[in-house]
Amino acid sequence: MKSYVEETMHVDVKETEQQLQLPLSINNAYKFRQWIIQGQSILFALPQTNVSVITLEKHFKKLSKMTNTPVVFGFNTLSTYKMNQMTAKGIPFILNEEQIYMPFMGILLHKSQLRELPEVTKVSLQTQRFILLSIYKNWTRLTLAEVAIQLSVSKMTVSRIFDELEGIDSSLVDRDGKERVFLKKEDIHTFWDTLYPYLFNPVVRDYRLEKKIQPNRFMTGGLSAFSEYTMLNGPDYPIYAITREEEKALRVKEMKTVRSDEDPACVVQVVKYRLELNEGRHMDPLSIILSLSDYEKEDPRIGIEIERLMEKVFQGWKG
Repeated sequence: MKSYVEETMHVDVKETEQQLQLPLSINNAYKFRQWIIQGQSILFALPQTNVSVITLEKHFKKLSKMTNTPVVFGFNTLSTYKMNQMTAKGIPFILNEEQIYMPFMGILLHKSQLRELPEVTKVSLQTQRFILLSIYKNWTRLTLAEVAIQLSVSKMTVSRIFDELEGIDSSLVDRDGKERVFLKKEDIHTFWDTLYPYLFNPVVRDYRLEKKIQPNRFMTGGLSAFSEYTMLNGPDYPIYAITREEEKALRVKEMKTVRSDEDPACVVQVVKYRLELNEGRHMDPLSIILSLSDYEKEDPRIGIEIERLMEKVFQGWKG
């Protein structure tokens, strides 16, 4: 990396090892060198693990304050998303053979040969399935091949899942040799808070039916399922969750519905996926929470039960 900087910037870089009195969490996370470029002393920090941008920003501020020296992070690989985030936050870095960003010296040199990651606003169906299952099953480390087996999908699908996760937070995906690996390093609350804004409501549409359908065939959904997991009573009519395939097979579109100001005999929700965690009786709790409307969540009783249910899931789901 030193030679790359010298060749690219046409300067000599003097390098010495740097011994610093730092908190153990920081000292163990990096290898430090002191660089002198054109008379400018720089603390060069090479991460020893895959560090998130949030953590890099914290360490950058702390190291800059403690050493009173410009700090530059060095990487051999870096996703486009992470690079853009660091640039936006003004965190200096060097990506070997690719880019040098040292704003304190007015330097931004770029070679566009980076692997493009998707810009994620909402995750895909399979990524959401994986995120939720990783919480329920307490997955903390899985290779790409292992995820493919667990989800019963192709490795190409898992590669796209990993791309989305890495696009949201690069610390969620690492490499073991040539193989990509899912890593859940943070506690479960941080993991959920990081990914929650990117999760979608699984309900595609619903039908307020005039007549009931055979209840034993379908999972409960919505507030009906929510009441099974909490202390609250369910609605006066049952709510069921069916797939698009079941919607078509049952010809639900042809069934008579009632107006929005009338009570239905039942409500049928068409959902993008179902996780069968409890013998197929109810939609899984986190998907139910994601499916509740803003109006329903405004009820303080529901808000309290949501918090209780989420904590129950985070402590270890036994459903």
